[in-house]
Amino acid sequence: MEDELEVIVERLSRSGRIDSEAFDALLPHHGRGDLAARVAQVRALLHQRPSLGLGETMVARGPGVDGEPTAVPAAPAEDRYTVGELLGRGGVGEVFVAADQALQRAVAMKVLRAEHQDDVETRERFVFEARMTSRLGHPGIIPVYDLGTLPDGRVFYTMQRLPGRTLHGVLEAQRAGDESTLEAYPLPRLLGVLARVCMTVAFAHARELTHRDLKPENLLLGDYDEIYVGDWGLVKRHGGQGIGRDTVPGTLMGTLHYMSPEQVRGEPDDIGPASDVWALGVLLYELLTLGLPFEGGSAVAVMFRIAQGVMPPFRGTPERPVPEPMAALCRQALTPDVAARTLTARAMGEAISTFLDGVETQRRQRARAAELLATAEALRGALTTARAEVR
Repeated sequence: MEDELEVIVERLSRSGRIDSEAFDALLPHHGRGDLAARVAQVRALLHQRPSLGLGETMVARGPGVDGEPTAVPAAPAEDRYTVGELLGRGGVGEVFVAADQALQRAVAMKVLRAEHQDDVETRERFVFEARMTSRLGHPGIIPVYDLGTLPDGRVFYTMQRLPGRTLHGVLEAQRAGDESTLEAYPLPRLLGVLARVCMTVAFAHARELTHRDLKPENLLLGDYDEIYVGDWGLVKRHGGQGIGRDTVPGTLMGTLHYMSPEQVRGEPDDIGPASDVWALGVLLYELLTLGLPFEGGSAVAVMFRIAQGVMPPFRGTPERPVPEPMAALCRQALTPDVAARTLTARAMGEAISTFLDGVETQRRQRARAAELLATAEALRGALTTARAEVR
């Protein structure tokens, strides 16, 4: 069917006519909205196709919002900060190492890219990200220190600089068969990471914020077992008005493989905590199998499979068997119908922690049994030796 959807997409790209019944059959909309909304959603994908990588965040571009850009304090950045090397670059911002002269410490400085400086919507979202992240105040969320404007007019904010690696880097190394990473991050440790991520996301949900872009690249692992959920650039307030095109049906926002069916269908009213739970389910599947539940040769093929929500079987190996309790939890999180996806991020984190507690208890019991067996064998040997000496 995804081949048929590709044909429909190509027709749309040439402004051709399409069969609405065929489109409905390929990408159901659960009875809400009309064909125009679904056409807008596919057109949004078409607009991004030239530069879209299947693992990249999709940020819809639109006409912005009414009024002036969000006011940002004109901090004397040229006096306070010395900007150093580039650490990374995304679609909207660049992250640099910077020295905070006032507090005498190294920080990470995220700067809005120059080409987006006059885009009202992108600027507002950048400021919104900084302010929302600064208000969360959780050990699993990177603290934001400052927000201001550089001498050239670009908006920036500073945050804690984190050494370490991302979960994406760990999984890529494991997929490549790197023995040191496989040894350092066995499945129980990875599940422990996800449990803490779930609780951090639950904290945000309790404060009526949805992340919308949970993926391994946005999960940071510190050198001392710190675990942070980063990049809150697509954060959405529950029941809020959103920013720019957030509330326009057909808009795609997120990273394709981790997007929920409601995100893929461009249904803004349905996007909320359950959408993050879906992404957590995809992450759980990835930790269990080192693969992704919904894959395809094109963005449209992946969209179609997510919209249908038909999970492939778990592909465990003798070296990495998939525990059934975790497979069942994953299936719960990847319930296609958002109304039936009742699992919460907190419940998911607690379920993983309970499973790990059971695994640890079994490990200790096996270790104790082995210790008792060794003691018994030693006593048996000593008794045999004593009997021989008596004779």
